[in-house]
Amino acid sequence: MCGICGKYYFDPLKQPDESIMRRMSASLERRGPDEEVYWQKGAIGLGVRRLSIMDPLRGHQPFCSEDGRVRVVYNGQIYNHRYLREQLISRGHLFFTDCDGEVIPHLYEEYGELFLKHIHGMFGLALFDCKQEKLILARDRMGIKPLYYSLLPDGVVFASSVRAILCDPDVSRSFDLSALHSYFSCNYFPGEQTPFTEVRKLLPGTYIVYENAKFKICAYWDLSQKGRLDSLTLNSTQNEFNSLFMRAVESHLKADVPVGIFLSGGIDSSCIAYAAATLGADVAAFSIGFREASFDERPYASLVARQLGIRHHDCLLAGDLGSLLGRMGEALDMPMGEPSFFPTYELSAFARKYCKVALSGEGADELLLGYETYLADILMGPMFCLPAPLRKLIFERLAKIPPVTDSWLSLRQRFEVLLQGISVSKQLSHFALRGVFSFKERVRLLRPICGTTQSLLSHEPERIFEQYLKDSGKKRYLEQVNYFDLKVWLADSVLQRVDMASMHHGLEVRVPFLDDSVVDFTYHLPRQKKMQFLRGKRLLRDVFRGKIPDEVFRRPKHGFSIPVSAWLKGELKVFFIETLKASQGTASEIIDLEFVWALHKEHCAGKNDHGRKLWNIMVFLLWQAGLTR
Repeated sequence: MCGICGKYYFDPLKQPDESIMRRMSASLERRGPDEEVYWQKGAIGLGVRRLSIMDPLRGHQPFCSEDGRVRVVYNGQIYNHRYLREQLISRGHLFFTDCDGEVIPHLYEEYGELFLKHIHGMFGLALFDCKQEKLILARDRMGIKPLYYSLLPDGVVFASSVRAILCDPDVSRSFDLSALHSYFSCNYFPGEQTPFTEVRKLLPGTYIVYENAKFKICAYWDLSQKGRLDSLTLNSTQNEFNSLFMRAVESHLKADVPVGIFLSGGIDSSCIAYAAATLGADVAAFSIGFREASFDERPYASLVARQLGIRHHDCLLAGDLGSLLGRMGEALDMPMGEPSFFPTYELSAFARKYCKVALSGEGADELLLGYETYLADILMGPMFCLPAPLRKLIFERLAKIPPVTDSWLSLRQRFEVLLQGISVSKQLSHFALRGVFSFKERVRLLRPICGTTQSLLSHEPERIFEQYLKDSGKKRYLEQVNYFDLKVWLADSVLQRVDMASMHHGLEVRVPFLDDSVVDFTYHLPRQKKMQFLRGKRLLRDVFRGKIPDEVFRRPKHGFSIPVSAWLKGELKVFFIETLKASQGTASEIIDLEFVWALHKEHCAGKNDHGRKLWNIMVFLLWQAGLTR
């Protein structure tokens, strides 16, 4: 696991500035604290900051072919590298380390650009063919690891983080206005978007080739490459899933450093813990809790650890929350308004004291229809037969009945979320269920920068969502939105959050549910194999019932969240006000501060719960302040 960066000029007579490359590399130190390497030849410069996981003594990058023609810098983990190594050795290739990434240049020698189809794992990589003067940038299938690039008139800059790319003065820092609409709508930047016009994300399952001053973007994998698995019996499905999952956990446990597990006490992480214990792995489990009882899952995590005989360490998120948030801001490569980023950041810092690799349960909800939004999609369907004004009126009245409370996902909060979904077209209802600021609110919030282009820019996040629904090739709405969640929500919100939070502490997080074989099998199962009686994760319940405590299955779904609404009225009230005041000079160019103050006043008075909206704004301001440091 590492942080990589580089620059490539199309003109062979130009050379990257080593001092700039060193600054880019230095900005990645948190991702790779163990070693720094810079390699340059003619128009190409490659930098890498290494986090030593496999073969710590010999696994230096760039990896290269025997003759030095192919050079690779790489961030990630290849889980089938042992098998690939054996195949390549049988074809005459020589290896000099036990590192997984060393197979990459040899795979390229054998298969050319098709080498990516043979890799199973998580990665962001840059490969340079010195003979053909060709650069390939690639990202793993599900987008577990990030990779960003900026296409300049005379070349390309790329890195594992946006901040690293911005170290190059050739890259503009001008904001992408449509991307800002996406952030304030979604809490993250979907698809190729980043906060900046000239910096793009490489999409999951794609690669870019730069050759002869030209570039092309290609997809080497997609979810919809084969049909549904309707013919399997339920028993066969359970057995196959169990076999694939156990093998995935086994491969994800392999490392030359201590390995741990993020254990929340929910179904997903408990299944991983069971698999690790059954495999006889020497692992420890790590949990984080809160003083607010409705948010604290530590008792369930402790119960699971005791039953499985796993060492368990937990911590309490307490202390000066303002100071903690100030430190968290340093980890924000780009704004991430999802509140669970905060506990993930603190849990990663805690776990890093004991281990260098941690397994986590991300991906299970998307693969197995575990989110309550999927249930809402089903239940709201018949409501769209009613006229829009009528259905909106019904839920507006329902939402006002329960009192405003700060407990986790209160009844009022649930009704307000449903109101968001029912107030738009059926096509956009799933998108609106997860939304933060509505279309009208975004136009008000971003009014200072929108001007005459606001009608075009403010609809961009909805446009991206609808395009993915079309690209899914599915007819049923639930399958369409599930495709979007796996392609966009998972990569750009869930996995982005985990990567930024963990890598800031030099901790590699692996996600067994997103093992290629598990994804290929599970995604193509019919809905009834994943959801039963409007309850998701049927496969996990069927396969692991009796193996982990029944209390885990009986408890309602509990997301990894924090009491933001209560904090913003109490412990963080002063911090929020001070953050807003300190940001008034730069923030006023982007957001309408009077609108923000009005939201804060209503929230603190208990008239409405604007916790998610205020948190979204506060995170953006913390990130923006960090840009000037």
